Amino acid sequence: IDGTISYTVNGNPVALGAILSAGTNQVVATFTPADTNGYATVTQTNPLVISPRTIQILADEQGKVAGANDPAALTYRLVGSLVGGDSLTGSLGRDAGNTVGSYNITLGTLAVSPSSSASNYDLQFTGATFTVSVDPLAVIRDYTGSNTAPAEADYTAAGINGVNAGNLAAINSAFALLGSTESDSAPEIQNVVDSYARILAEAN
Repeated sequence: IDGTISYTVNGNPVALGAILSAGTNQVVATFTPADTNGYATVTQTNPLVISPRTIQILADEQGKVAGANDPAALTYRLVGSLVGGDSLTGSLGRDAGNTVGSYNITLGTLAVSPSSSASNYDLQFTGATFTVSVDPLAVIRDYTGSNTAPAEADYTAAGINGVNAGNLAAINSAFALLGSTESDSAPEIQNVVDSYARILAEAN
């Protein structure tokens, strides 16, 4: 029998392939025969339950050294995809604080846009840790001789070469005498280390 089929969802006409909202939708299919004299129009109604689409937002581990600015944006990975013209807008956030320690990365303002589409998704968020670490340069720069002395690992973390177990104590003593004005940056610290390493090598 020739004819046409049309559909409505929750009372609204839709085309085949249309993206429907999550929830229980009442779908009405209507067959209209080409020969309406010989055949009757038939209508069938059925509920169609659509589950929300699962998307996962996985926050990345991030951090900074104490005293530095936060990264321009907290990053994440998206598992799954949004449909139609839907997108994610906003940004991740983190617990407040800038002292050395660990802070939770949170969902922040990140959300599905437009907001009318939010109920179509099961948004699952996995947080991460934002770590504020000690500035290794500050450990060296701020050493006065009466506080905790820098270790070899501190020099390595600061990108300073030439410090080893044999010269560590002498180099630390040099920085305690010089003060921060002579060792404010990595190049300055490296120059001091190189100078004292040569002196110690010649003395031996």
